[in-house]
Amino acid sequence: MSEQDSRWPQKGMKAFAPSGDWKRDADLDWGKPHVEYYYIDGFKEAGDAVVDAALATGHHTDKFLYPAAFLYRHFIELFLKELHVVASELINSKAEKPAGHFLLPLWQTLRPLIEASSPGQETDTLDFVESVIREFHEVDESGQEFRYSVTRLRDKTIKESLDKAPRKIDLGNLKATMNRMDGFFNGCIDYMGDRLKQKHAYESQMEGETGY
Repeated sequence: MSEQDSRWPQKGMKAFAPSGDWKRDADLDWGKPHVEYYYIDGFKEAGDAVVDAALATGHHTDKFLYPAAFLYRHFIELFLKELHVVASELINSKAEKPAGHFLLPLWQTLRPLIEASSPGQETDTLDFVESVIREFHEVDESGQEFRYSVTRLRDKTIKESLDKAPRKIDLGNLKATMNRMDGFFNGCIDYMGDRLKQKHAYESQMEGETGY
């Protein structure tokens, strides 16, 4: 098949179809018990792959910014929402996963929960995480500006996207910053997960002893 033929519509071809090769096929049932983390890791690692591809080409890195930054932003959003649920359960404050796509309000709700459930967290670390989230909030408040070249505002007016973003963005630095965010988020989720296991074990023990 020529390159031209491989880029032209073909009758009967489907976008979502198995190949029969386990190395090629994504299995939606494989990660079901941990599907939330597959989403989180998937968006983060896809962002890394886009940046790596951009840096490998050595040219036209600007066009790779939009998908990379969107993938990273969504990774942050998903992790903030997951941490909100876990931290809430740890301090006996039942909460459903928060809605909405605005990162800063999500973080402002989550930070006190992290401070309450993980009292050893350093203020400087939390301040760093908040500063990165504020950067994303200022550049792409609604989560639309890395997706579309123009954005419809709440008052229905149209504006050019990313008008508040720096004109030059180092993709390698973006990836490195996301690695630090990922390290923090995973550290939180691992610590809280261990605490939750201890909490559930204690509750089960007390239930067995008291019958309640």
